[in-house]
Amino acid sequence: AIWSVVMAAVGVAFLGAYLMNRQNWGFLIPAYVFFAIAALIFVATRGLLRGEMIGAFVMSLVGLPFLFVWTRAPKQNWWALIPAYVMFTIAVFLLLVNILPGVVIGGFWVLAVALPFFVVYIVNPRNNWWALIPGGILGATGVGLSIASGLKALNAILPIALILGGAYLLFNQVLRRTGLAVPPTVPTSGPAADRPPQGPDKPLE
Repeated sequence: AIWSVVMAAVGVAFLGAYLMNRQNWGFLIPAYVFFAIAALIFVATRGLLRGEMIGAFVMSLVGLPFLFVWTRAPKQNWWALIPAYVMFTIAVFLLLVNILPGVVIGGFWVLAVALPFFVVYIVNPRNNWWALIPGGILGATGVGLSIASGLKALNAILPIALILGGAYLLFNQVLRRTGLAVPPTVPTSGPAADRPPQGPDKPLE
């Protein structure tokens, strides 16, 4: 426990150096590292986390800074979502490895690899249609592996599917608000502009 306090104290020192001059943002890196080490020592020595849960905790600690970098400037720092997604996916995998059957774990991993392709397609459907090919293949494979494990396994992954679906809806809303999602283009000239409006806005005849 004493080492946890020592690591936290060093982290406070770096954080104080940053607060004294916020232009020196580089002090935030060692501050976070020492805080993360302090938290890891604390949960390990207190027996709060054991086995794979410690590994999941470490992966989450590694992924958090990348997620923070993305929130600072979503358009410019979109790349930070890649390592953040990888770290959090590994964390979830470590948590489920001893809970779900092996076939379901394989299905989860394949679906986790397929999800980024679907996100790439959603960001720009017109230009990124190709992402549906690997995403569809991997997604179908993941679903097939899950179905192969039986109805009991499907009941086990149903809550996970609901969580992933909710995360997808939330992420889609974030993309729209930050301007990363490409809005549908409306033609302003040519034959396409002379066509009557289509869809729900079209007046009833």
